[in-house]
Amino acid sequence: MKVVVVASHPIQYMAPLYRRLAARGRVELKVLFLSRHGVEARLDGEFGKVFRWDLPLLDGYASEFVPNAGGERSPGGFFSLRNLRVLAALRRERPAVVVITGYQYAAYVFGALAAKALGAKVLLRGESNLLAERPAWKRAVKRALLTPFFALFDGFLAIGRANRAYYAHYGVPESKLGRAPYTVDNERFLGAAEAMRPGREAARQRLGIPAGRAVVGFSGKLIDKKRPLFLVEVLARMAPAADAHLLLVGDGPLRAAVERRAEELGVRGRVTVTGFLNQSEIAAAYAALDVFALPSAFEPWGLVVNEAMCFGLPVLASAQVGAAPDLIDGNGFVLPVDDLDAWAAALAPLLADPAARARLGERSRQIIAQHGLDATAAGYEEACARVAPG
Repeated sequence: MKVVVVASHPIQYMAPLYRRLAARGRVELKVLFLSRHGVEARLDGEFGKVFRWDLPLLDGYASEFVPNAGGERSPGGFFSLRNLRVLAALRRERPAVVVITGYQYAAYVFGALAAKALGAKVLLRGESNLLAERPAWKRAVKRALLTPFFALFDGFLAIGRANRAYYAHYGVPESKLGRAPYTVDNERFLGAAEAMRPGREAARQRLGIPAGRAVVGFSGKLIDKKRPLFLVEVLARMAPAADAHLLLVGDGPLRAAVERRAEELGVRGRVTVTGFLNQSEIAAAYAALDVFALPSAFEPWGLVVNEAMCFGLPVLASAQVGAAPDLIDGNGFVLPVDDLDAWAAALAPLLADPAARARLGERSRQIIAQHGLDATAAGYEEACARVAPG
């Protein structure tokens, strides 16, 4: 079966899935990219850094870049990607099924309509959930627009429970809802975790973490919605009783504020900010941790949780993290987004108890073992076979 995926740009998390789908051989896969962001060095405004991912993103599967009507651009607002030539590409490929990976760009909407016009079955795989608070007027507008738009699709690839509930909220019947969990390349991260085990203390030393401290870590952009400042406040709330250290892996506009606030609270010596780490560098940071925390005010999923679990880490996440209902089950805690006391009360005893960390970390490994690329690839294959049998 010929399957075409329409994707905004090459993404470090999605390339392993495309390779896995191609390798399994049950569909003939091609990916149409709408931007070269990710494979060419570009400025990321939130990281505040020009970078490109240092892992291969185009190997192992067929792909093509479709020119943007507005010229080559990085994904941004709705009209940043207006790739009208996606129609010609789909007409040439003649796929049985087209997978659209969202609806936040004009080219995605146009791609879905073009696929329907050409007689292909169309699946949607997005990230949205209902966790973010929105004004009543915005909820009403979304319902008016999304209910008829979703009716155009033949099926949906839900990334998790919160995403599945989102589609149901907008009238998608159960019969159209498939499962394609949000996953990372577990094999790569599990292998890195094993390889880094003997060098764990050396990794900590390179990061400037004093010996003997229990380390809670975060990975992501240092921006408001990720709430790195909240973790500094939690650390200060626990000190001086807890011999803890905070490792923030990432960069962004809040870096100076994080360091300044740590100084004000008297915990600057207990906070390390690594700056941006590329994919080949991230394993050493995870290996240095004892607990992983993601306190985001809103997170469609949070694939850093998957990564941390591959390293056998207990996880603390806010109730606004989309991954929490699927991945946190006896391996950590889901906590109120603004409750400093609740976070400190959950984290302090965990950092003080290596046996508890080991127990929860083993549970993380058990859960993530069932949440790998093959499960996602099978979800794609099953959904394609369901909407286009024979």
